[in-house]
Amino acid sequence: MEAVSNNVRDMGPAFRAACGYSGVGVDTAATGALDNSYYTATLQNMVLLRSDWELTQDEDTLARLVLYRDDADRWRRDFAAAMERLGSLRPPDGARLEIRNNCRRTNGGMMMSHGRAALHAVRSFLQRRCNQMHTSLLSFFNDAGLLFV
Repeated sequence: MEAVSNNVRDMGPAFRAACGYSGVGVDTAATGALDNSYYTATLQNMVLLRSDWELTQDEDTLARLVLYRDDADRWRRDFAAAMERLGSLRPPDGARLEIRNNCRRTNGGMMMSHGRAALHAVRSFLQRRCNQMHTSLLSFFNDAGLLFV
């Protein structure tokens, strides 16, 4: 199986044809904005990953994509609520955490505040979950014969 880079737009002609890609009205150069444009782009089949396109193939998920595309205020409220929940997570009592300057060694005993420790713990957890989900999705699509590489 050929390796495919993550976080790049899949512009291969075969996949573009298979998903009915249309780039009309999609701003591919926008950076630095956190908004609901992901949903607009996904519904226009301008997807970052094939798994993004697969979201449009499920009726319930498609309805959520349309809701967030059409109601930016709803997306902002839901996103803010999710960030608040994540921000309220705290490390276990007695946990000694630090954000390392170099991931291969400790910073020499500099400990971080609970807020920074919580942020670091959430970021690490989300990265692990993302990696697990990516592996599971690749396995699922491969087993179903849906992985086009």
